[in-house]
Amino acid sequence: MKVIKALKEIDGVEEAYRVYGIWDVVAKIKAATVDKLKEIVTWRLRRLDGVRSAQTLIVSEGTK
Repeated sequence: MKVIKALKEIDGVEEAYRVYGIWDVVAKIKAATVDKLKEIVTWRLRRLDGVRSAQTLIVSEGTK
């Protein structure tokens, strides 16, 4: 899928998967700040050919 290939070329994108359901692709993006994340999503991800919409979910805390 060309969107996944393009996503993997963006700095900060750690993982990208094709999924089934409401969305077609899920990507994990890591950024040092929320402003940097906003920059990646707004100026890189949303402008990719084939991306019609995006939803951003920010992890507040987690475990490994």
